[in-house]
Amino acid sequence: MQSVHDLIPYLEDLKVSAFRKAELIKNEVHDVTIGPNASDPKSVRTRRSISPPAKKIIPKKDLFLGTQNALPIRQIVQEYEVERQEQVRSAIESHSKKFELFAAQQNDIKKQQWLLQQQLYLENMQRQKAEIMRALEEYDKNKSEDHKKFVSRYQELEEKRKITAAVLEAKKKEKELLNECLNYQSHFHAIYHEIIMNIKECGDDEIKAKLTPSWNQCKELNDLMNALISKCKSSSGCKEAYITARGVLKRITQLKNDVAEIILRKKLMKHESQIFEKQNAQLSSVKGDNVEKPVSNNISSEQTQISLVTSPLHNNVSKSNFKWYSDIIDFQEKYSESFNELADHNKLKQFRFDCKKAINLSVNAISAVSSQHLHDKYVKLSNLIRGQNVVIGDFKINASQHPRGIQYCIDLLAKKFVLQGDLMVSSNPEAAFSFATVIISLWNECPDFGKILLAYFYKECPYLVPFYIPRAVDQTDEDFYMSWGYKYVDGQIEKQDKFLKRMTGIMRLYFAILISFPVHGQKGNPHNIKVAWTWFVSVLKLKPRIDITATMLHIFLETVGFEMQITYKMQFFKLLRYFVEHYFPALKAIDMGGPVTRLECLIQTFKENRNQFKPPNGILPKSFW
Repeated sequence: MQSVHDLIPYLEDLKVSAFRKAELIKNEVHDVTIGPNASDPKSVRTRRSISPPAKKIIPKKDLFLGTQNALPIRQIVQEYEVERQEQVRSAIESHSKKFELFAAQQNDIKKQQWLLQQQLYLENMQRQKAEIMRALEEYDKNKSEDHKKFVSRYQELEEKRKITAAVLEAKKKEKELLNECLNYQSHFHAIYHEIIMNIKECGDDEIKAKLTPSWNQCKELNDLMNALISKCKSSSGCKEAYITARGVLKRITQLKNDVAEIILRKKLMKHESQIFEKQNAQLSSVKGDNVEKPVSNNISSEQTQISLVTSPLHNNVSKSNFKWYSDIIDFQEKYSESFNELADHNKLKQFRFDCKKAINLSVNAISAVSSQHLHDKYVKLSNLIRGQNVVIGDFKINASQHPRGIQYCIDLLAKKFVLQGDLMVSSNPEAAFSFATVIISLWNECPDFGKILLAYFYKECPYLVPFYIPRAVDQTDEDFYMSWGYKYVDGQIEKQDKFLKRMTGIMRLYFAILISFPVHGQKGNPHNIKVAWTWFVSVLKLKPRIDITATMLHIFLETVGFEMQITYKMQFFKLLRYFVEHYFPALKAIDMGGPVTRLECLIQTFKENRNQFKPPNGILPKSFW
């Protein structure tokens, strides 16, 4: 058998022959006959056996191969193909091994490079660590000395800072104290000049003589205040000067009140003395020997007093107001007489105590904290004066247990409400409206309660009539001042500022009644804004008095002014214009005290507010309860 290498020379001819045959049989053969995609020879034979036999063409070249050494062409091609595939596979494997070897070499190189870099990094870290350790050792060596220097420097700076802060704080306190002292000096000078002006404007030599000690004391206090300010400005003993200046201001304030009180009393006494002289002159002109004795056996002291002061009453109260005042006072006195037995009987002491306790607890608890709270107190008081059971705390009371128990409770309740104006409203003006709304609600239910309430208002503060009660014949100072609303304690009349404060509370409560609303379901206010108009007009018809006139007008306008504007509009503005342009200047002509100043400030605020009064603080809306 011949080798494949021996057949290589014949391959070219074989290729040519194969292509020729392929050209001839291309229409007959549809399968791949050689190569790796060659079809199965058996299937090819089967298809060929079915198809018609082709015409056998024997190329001339094939004759050239000879019969003895010739091999089947297909076998040669297959062997050649197998050998070729083997060579290709070997070449691929060789290349693959080369690639694998190259990749392994590259990995080794990378590993060596990484190890080298890692080693360099570690060496660098070790070197840096060694340098840091050396630096730390060097730092530790110098640390102790540097720290000592730092601490020493810090302590030095801190000490300087504390000293500077202390100096600044001391200067700040001194400045604050100086400012306070200057404020004290400013207030002092204002009061000082007010006292001096009051003394100078006093035309009565007797009053001036009595005020001479006050004049000298004013000068001494003024010199002391100036010395204290100079001492404080020199930054020596500023704190002591501040404390002393505050005391000096209190002393001159008290001195001002004392001077005003002395002047007021002297003027009142002089005024009443003039009235008394007029009365004596009028009495001396009356015919009949009986007039010489002011009191007869069949005439009460009250009637005598009225007869003696009838002629000058038009300067103190209008005729209609005096009749109204007299009727109310008479009604209250007769009303009180109806329960004299209850008020004096020892066996009824517990009943009286329970009635007082029920009234005091309920009235003291009245406040506008909520509508439910206010309604609860109103219901308890309403049930009490209507003779129903009332439970307060741990006890129950019924005023009708005694035949005159209801009258006693009504009188006691009216007196308690007026006392609340004296004690509570004078220090908390907003509380007036919570009391007022309960008062008019009870007034609607019990008209007698309203009359008794007015009587106690007029007794405590006759200026609500308005009525400047004149001095009666042979009336003592104490009785006269008490008729004007002053109180005496241990034979000493109360200070003027305390008196005005009490009157302010009572007036504010009364004026709050005029503009308040009753509980829901009641028709209206039985003592409403119409009374305010009548009162204001009546006051403007009377001559002003020192302190009290300015006080009551200030409280009136502050409380009722805004409602008067809403109700009477232009008519009220006309009345107010008369007050500002005519009445107020006349008031300032006789009085320059604190009440006049406050009234003037209210008028100025009214003008600055576009001729509008502000609603008073604490007023309750109609829908509150």
